[in-house]
Amino acid sequence: MPAPATKPGKQRANLRRLVAAHSELVLALDQLYPSLPPSLDDSERLVWAKAGERRLVDHLLTLLRESNERGNLLED
Repeated sequence: MPAPATKPGKQRANLRRLVAAHSELVLALDQLYPSLPPSLDDSERLVWAKAGERRLVDHLLTLLRESNERGNLLED
């Protein structure tokens, strides 16, 4: 049986709380997957894989910034 659907705003709030609780992990991922231009030696597949990794890190960083801007990291 599928999980009940939640509203997008509620999902984002839940993700913000999760990211705020694990901010050290998000910052470590930012270091592990830096935003760098692709190497000319990288295959197209590797370029896309790295872009996907970085896109996820950027999204997590955005959620972390939103949490910090709210000032109350674990409440909505």
